[in-house]
Amino acid sequence: MFTRVCNYSRYVMSQVNRETRKFMHKYDVTLDVCISLVLSQSKVICPQSQEENESIDVCKDDKVTNYLNWRDVQEKLHAKLVGVRKWDVCSNNILDYDMLNLEVPTLLVVGSLIKFGVKVLIYNGNQDFVIPLTGSRP
Repeated sequence: MFTRVCNYSRYVMSQVNRETRKFMHKYDVTLDVCISLVLSQSKVICPQSQEENESIDVCKDDKVTNYLNWRDVQEKLHAKLVGVRKWDVCSNNILDYDMLNLEVPTLLVVGSLIKFGVKVLIYNGNQDFVIPLTGSRP
């Protein structure tokens, strides 16, 4: 039904990403996500609902981002935000990925780099959705 010209999977992927990104930790899909203050306060009232993996601070990225955006911290680190209004863990303004190339396998590119003596480190896995395993598989 679908051809190279009409590939519905990209549309579906963008819809799934839009719907789920608030509810999954992008670096470990098995972790909880940073929850709102209201939900975290409810755990004080009902502590028996806490799980084992709550020893991991899933709000760490938010806390670090806020801290690194303090003017005095940036001055101490001699950090200058040039062309960026706010520091962020991952910025689409800096990392300008072409989403049309998301499904293109990287094996040929990596193979040619190795052939020319360039050392490479390949990341992939099935526990996150930041570094997909699909691009490094035949």
